[in-house]
Amino acid sequence: METMGELGSLPEAECDCCVVSHDQADEDGHLFDCSGRKTVLTKREERVLRTIRENSLRARELRGLIGRLDGDGSADSEACRLAITELETLREGRAALDQERLAAAEERMRLLGHL
Repeated sequence: METMGELGSLPEAECDCCVVSHDQADEDGHLFDCSGRKTVLTKREERVLRTIRENSLRARELRGLIGRLDGDGSADSEACRLAITELETLREGRAALDQERLAAAEERMRLLGHL
């Protein structure tokens, strides 16, 4: 009796569009060839957007904590001051992340040949 092995992915067919030079790599060295183009975003964009999302979730938690401490009358506590300081740091970092996000999007457009 013949058994079937595990199915793997088929190798992609070679095509002219897959021939990319290393000067078409992003800043991390990832080539944006056909296999990379299966995703909409580059690895750099994914990393930046993931960081923005994580920071946004942390900011939401901090705002909730500050609201609870303020409601309890503990707005002057050390925990509240630390939460406010961390929230301000996240806000300042967001501006830098937005600049990085825009640069990564521009890099993707260059890799795709649109710029």
